[in-house]
Amino acid sequence: MSAFALRVAASFVVAGTWIGAATVVAERYGSRIGGLVGNLPSTIVVSFIFITLTQDLAYTTRVAQAVPVGMTIDTGFMLLFVLGARINLAVAIAASLAGWFAMALAANRLGLPAWPVGGLLCLGACTLVFLVMEKGLKLRTRTARQVTYTLPQMLARIAFAGTVVAVSVIVARFSGPYWTGLFSTFPAVMLSTLVILYLTQGRAFASATAKILTISAPNILVFAFVASTVFPRVGLAAGLLAGYTAAALFIVALRPLVSRVS
Repeated sequence: MSAFALRVAASFVVAGTWIGAATVVAERYGSRIGGLVGNLPSTIVVSFIFITLTQDLAYTTRVAQAVPVGMTIDTGFMLLFVLGARINLAVAIAASLAGWFAMALAANRLGLPAWPVGGLLCLGACTLVFLVMEKGLKLRTRTARQVTYTLPQMLARIAFAGTVVAVSVIVARFSGPYWTGLFSTFPAVMLSTLVILYLTQGRAFASATAKILTISAPNILVFAFVASTVFPRVGLAAGLLAGYTAAALFIVALRPLVSRVS
């Protein structure tokens, strides 16, 4: 199997399984925990591995420079999804995806900065969108309805999420470093998570989870920054481990703040 086909297959399996598990956690423990767990690095880890295998580590380091821009765009994506969900799910999906591509094209034309300015812009965007959801839209934390899972239901959930992620990987295959970096942060995980939760738990629960996904999104910045910084010194595997550890510690540190969110 070619490296690209293996990357698509790995993205399908890893991301699909991860998202399926994350939605189960959200439905069991509520939107706070679901939003924290769902945003831990998943697709971007697979992307970095296979970008390195098909290119080299220096190319992966260049790709990581687009992560702050990508995550800034993702915060806008989440806000558009929540606003569209007030009408129905189809509008939420269409508005958020159209908005993502429009913002990505605008960012490409404007040449938005990478590290460190881009990281600060992303943190500002996450904070602003979170406040809009918290204070303006008054989204409140939700507990989940109990759901009995069957094997076909879980497999369907994994297949849907995995397909969304795999398609984004295929699109990224035909892009340069900038677009590959953006697509490594394409909100396929967020989209599939929110769609599944909308269908199983309703609009209010999905929107509440989106609020927590927004405030926890900087953990992807932490992952990308730490991993790409140490890649030249320690290599791919150790760099990914260092980045993931830093992202996980960020989520743990964020837990007390999220527990006080309304």
